[in-house]
Amino acid sequence: NKANNNSVTSLNFLSLEEIYQEIIINGDCAKEVRLLLELRNWLNGVCEFDPRSGQPSPLGKSTLTKQIVKQWSVNNEEPLKDRLSRIIEHSKESVKSITNRPRQKVLREHSILPVYAVHEVDSSTMHWLSHKSGRNIREKLAGKPYIKAVHRHLSVDTTENRLFKDFSLKLERYLIERVDALEIGSDQSEYELLGSIKKWLQSDDAAEIHLWSNLPPNNTLLQDRSYRKIWDAWLWLQRLDEDLQNDQKRLFSDWQTALFWTIISKLKQMNQIRFVEQPIFFDYGNFQIEPQIETKGIIYSKKDSKQIQNISCSIKRDKIVLKNGKKVISIVSKWNDQNRKITISIDGKSKVYKPSISEMKEISEHAIR
Repeated sequence: NKANNNSVTSLNFLSLEEIYQEIIINGDCAKEVRLLLELRNWLNGVCEFDPRSGQPSPLGKSTLTKQIVKQWSVNNEEPLKDRLSRIIEHSKESVKSITNRPRQKVLREHSILPVYAVHEVDSSTMHWLSHKSGRNIREKLAGKPYIKAVHRHLSVDTTENRLFKDFSLKLERYLIERVDALEIGSDQSEYELLGSIKKWLQSDDAAEIHLWSNLPPNNTLLQDRSYRKIWDAWLWLQRLDEDLQNDQKRLFSDWQTALFWTIISKLKQMNQIRFVEQPIFFDYGNFQIEPQIETKGIIYSKKDSKQIQNISCSIKRDKIVLKNGKKVISIVSKWNDQNRKITISIDGKSKVYKPSISEMKEISEHAIR
């Protein structure tokens, strides 16, 4: 179920850093920006993400509605979990693992070494010796006991570590803005993660690693458990601002989607209502929560269980339509640019609400009276 894709707010297209700055300065679009973050926070709260792929797993309708009901009692003092939070959650354990023990490769180089330190020679050694004066090796090295030989040593300057360094630099920049904008305290895991990344970027290992140059992913990036998560998270970071621009285009339709499922969850709490159980699929990027069939159920009388009415709920263009037997209830949301609030019309009767997820429970209660 998805609402019309046209956003009707005055929100300009902002990057993630601009969104955080808008919150810090409490700018003209602060209410829209906060709603944008609240909606993604709501979706992050109702989804269950696969730990390997980071994608939301399908849920049964009952499980989904229970997740939504849980959102009503979430501590509002907790920092909002936005798109960046999902990237952090998917990659944070990998960041810890890699900063503690990055993958290394053996480098084979030629160096001028003292004879006692030589462990391996090759054709380059023979070629180098051939240019030295003397009839044998003893004579050739008599004046200066050094020789060109193979020198092997470990290096962290690998393709996968170059990508990890690039990811860490980008994530550090975003985390600094996020910590400031949402006033994340030192007791929060994101603050701790920021400290770990800063410390690693100042380490000798990070200094040895060259810059990433958009190489194709190697087997380690695609198959190693830790590096694969970094690769996925890096790709999400690359398109983060584009995804946020699409979120801003869909802001009002995403509001409608969240309100629709809040109404369903409120109805499902009522003892005399039963909905058809079915799997629900998620399109995280486009804020879509998709049942396989229309959301239908029955209402039965508490006095006589044989008295049954059909009930259904759907989104049609810019309104939510709730059918209860022969009764049809239309729920229309409209954005007011002047006072930056949302007007909810239920069967023609209007009421103004602030643009916030916290209002949805009250709106849903009003809709099903």
